[in-house]
Amino acid sequence: EIAEREKQFYYTYDDAIKIQPSQFANMQIADRHLVMQQLIGDMNNNNLDHEKREIARQRYWANIAVETARFDKKQQIEQRR
Repeated sequence: EIAEREKQFYYTYDDAIKIQPSQFANMQIADRHLVMQQLIGDMNNNNLDHEKREIARQRYWANIAVETARFDKKQQIEQRR
């Protein structure tokens, strides 16, 4: 697993869009950050065609929704204590 993580210091467009939001939710924070950085770069990359930029944008916002839901759930658990 360590070797896998060492080679995964960055994500390509194809890597980032393959990660489903449910998988994204279970990733390490550092990896989630790298995926989101890649998607932001892809959304703003005028060298990519419009369709690819749109796919990156949709995946970015799907991941944001996952993050928000996770944060909300954590807040609810904290409030119950």
